[in-house]
Amino acid sequence: MSEPLHISKLLGKVMQKIEKKVIDNTEAFSVNWKRIVGKEFAENSKVLGKNKRKLLVGVKDSLYLFELNSKKIEILSKLKRAKPESNINDIKFLIFTKDEQNGKEL
Repeated sequence: MSEPLHISKLLGKVMQKIEKKVIDNTEAFSVNWKRIVGKEFAENSKVLGKNKRKLLVGVKDSLYLFELNSKKIEILSKLKRAKPESNINDIKFLIFTKDEQNGKEL
């Protein structure tokens, strides 16, 4: 019988797997994001990740929040065509604060 693992070692391994999956999902959407929304919107927004069936997107300011929200149905349609296996059924656009913009390279 093997020795029991300390919970901190087990949690570390589990968290690494979860983080890798989140990063992989975000990168997959980021690759398609510019094609889906166009150059200007892509330069002023960033895919943050996925929460269940909702795509989370950070935007530079309220102008881009309004514009992208008004195109949400069109963006969802393009997302479903580009990545049907994603099962995304909604998009949440969030305005970054100045500190978040610096950290997220918007």
